[in-house]
This record gives sequence, structure tokens and C-alpha cells, in this order.
Amino acid sequence: MKKLPTLILTIALSITIASIYGILHDQFTYTISPEYYTKFKFLMFGLASDPEETMQHPRLAVALTGIIATWWVGAITGIVFGLVALGHTTTRQMLRTSLKAILLAICTAIVSGFAGLGYGWLTRNNDEIALYYKYEFGTVRDTASFYMVGCMHNFSYLGGAIGMLVGIMYIVKKKKQEVSLT
Repeated sequence: MKKLPTLILTIALSITIASIYGILHDQFTYTISPEYYTKFKFLMFGLASDPEETMQHPRLAVALTGIIATWWVGAITGIVFGLVALGHTTTRQMLRTSLKAILLAICTAIVSGFAGLGYGWLTRNNDEIALYYKYEFGTVRDTASFYMVGCMHNFSYLGGAIGMLVGIMYIVKKKKQEVSLT
């Protein structure tokens, strides 16, 4: 029971860090393709009712989109890392190892996201992709940028999943080192 507050703190910090990541990630990708948000994400998250709706504060809507899209990943990551880290002998070691695992997961998502952006850039001039986006999302003017941002988002989620595995391995490794020292 002494470790319950540390578990709750780990979850809260993970949600906060994931939300900040989502805000920054989405601000960056909005700069590349505003249409990705106005014709897809804002509608998906109920921040606009019409793809042509003019928003007074689009950057605020982008920030909200980033939070909505990532807080739950942070919650899952925080729960998993916190539970795996319960095996540490002290709450301090539990929290320190969990935070480092969270940072490893975020860094993995960042690297993966940029790999996705690069992949999108390399494959952006595909006529089939342009036709798909025009069919699926209506009048997308800049299909290449829309596609690149979609690739970055998808690769970022993949990176988050890989980052969770990396973080779990890190925590387990640290627990084994702690046990071998005692």
C-alpha cells in the first residue's frame, strides 16, 4: 500500500507528459498540413461539425486534438510502467525507473514519428494516394502534405507501442540489477 501513491503519481505524470507530447506533435504537423485537421481530426474529435467550418482559434483546437489523441496512451503507459515497477524495493527507485521508461517511450515515439514523416515525404507523390485522399476527405488541396502528416501520426502511434515495450524491458532490467545488488 505504501507504493500506491507512487503508482498514481506515475500514471498522472505519464498522462501529463503524453499530453504535452501530443500538443507539440500536433502543432508541428498542423504547420505541415492544416487540412489534416480541418478535414479530418477536428471532425473526428468533434471540434468542428463541417470540414469547411472556419475556426477562430485553430491552434487551440490543434492543442485539444493533441491532448485527446494522446492522454489515453499516457494512461495505459503509466499504468503498465507503474505496475511493472512495483517490484522495486523503494518508492524512489520505482518512480525514477518509471520516469526514465516514460522518457524512453516518448523518445521512441518521436524518432518513429519523424521516420514516418520521412517515409511520407519519400512516397508522397503517388497518384493513388492523391485519389484516395480526395475521395475519402473531399476537397483536399495538398494531398502530399496531408499524407505526410498521416504517416507521421501513424508511425508515432507505432513508436508509442514499441516505446512501451522498450520501457518495460528497461524497468525489468533495472529490477534485476537492483535484486542482484542486494
